[in-house]
Amino acid sequence: MQKIKESVLNHMLKSNMTSAEVNFIIYISHFQDDTGKVVGIHYKDICNAIDVSYQTFYDVVKNLEKKNIIKTDRTLRDYPGEWTIQILNNDFTGYFDQEKKESYISTGHDIFYKKAFLQLKAKEKLLAMHLIKIAGANQTKVKDGLGKFHIGVKKFYEEYSRLLDVTERVLQKYLTSLKEFFYIGIKNRNYWMTPRTDIYKDKASGDMSQIKKHVRNIICRRNKIVAPYHWDELKDTVELLHQYKEQPDLVSKLLKAVSKSFQKGEVEESVKAIKQEKTRKLSPSFVHKLLREELAT
Repeated sequence: MQKIKESVLNHMLKSNMTSAEVNFIIYISHFQDDTGKVVGIHYKDICNAIDVSYQTFYDVVKNLEKKNIIKTDRTLRDYPGEWTIQILNNDFTGYFDQEKKESYISTGHDIFYKKAFLQLKAKEKLLAMHLIKIAGANQTKVKDGLGKFHIGVKKFYEEYSRLLDVTERVLQKYLTSLKEFFYIGIKNRNYWMTPRTDIYKDKASGDMSQIKKHVRNIICRRNKIVAPYHWDELKDTVELLHQYKEQPDLVSKLLKAVSKSFQKGEVEESVKAIKQEKTRKLSPSFVHKLLREELAT
């Protein structure tokens, strides 16, 4: 569920966020479930992905909690270095069944994986996100992508000076930076803006594939499985996420089922073989059985 609700984005706009904090939210949003919860995030993965030190990671988590943008679950610390984090008010449970839906921005767009975007100032990133949200909601679509849109020059500076708490001069600099990602021009006292085609295409992997990759890495890390080995077993195990995708708290329950499968001794390799290979083997069918038991509770 690579999405951030408009209300969450607006809260971010008003929260005086740092560049690292914005990058943090974008990164973890790639792996959240429908409730906005991210299970098994490892601090080293985040540090590598958004290029921050370990100390900055802890500072970012602390500050985002103070700003009521995330909350962490400190009861789930069985695995060193892992965090369970909730993006507050980003719950999409039953979203598509709702008659009136709150708009959102997709964080699956290519722009959110680009180094040039991640290196922007915090408010430049937030402005870009807001403009992409408007483009996505606009009815005048460009071919195969988001919409082009326009806004009066005076209205733009009034609205975004207030939202971002910056001067008109600073906003002009922001627009210069964003020309790498948007076509921006002035006509008849209006700013006309169109996202460039190479920034809005969704990653081919999609929402579910991002989560599957994340869960696969957690399974390997927690259970000391070397990923190149037993690839088919890993693939079949994480595929259960798709089969039961409508079930609540699915990631946590699948990880629990995998852990139980090892605890109960259902390992298909002999002890000697495991020691020689220095790895452990999954049994997808047994995990499936245990997952059904978890889902039934």
